[in-house]
Amino acid sequence: QYFNESIMETIVTETNKYGSVLLTMTSRASKFANWFDTTVEEMYIFLGTIILMGLVGKNSLKKYWSNNPIINTPFFKVLFSQNRFLNLVR
Repeated sequence: QYFNESIMETIVTETNKYGSVLLTMTSRASKFANWFDTTVEEMYIFLGTIILMGLVGKNSLKKYWSNNPIINTPFFKVLFSQNRFLNLVR
């Protein structure tokens, strides 16, 4: 309820503007080079993922996508690829 459709549309618009600027400033070898615009639906999933990360504590963002069987949490891979999540975080 805190993030209504209007607020989410503004967040998406500003995220896409910033992504476009970063895309023009990065090299083709950068992981950000595969940027594509986000949507309201994806941004809701992104915010939910951040909330879920607070419940499943790990000491670095990359560990949520780890393949190490001791710390593997496959649910995060269902929501986002590691690169896409990190691009949105940027």
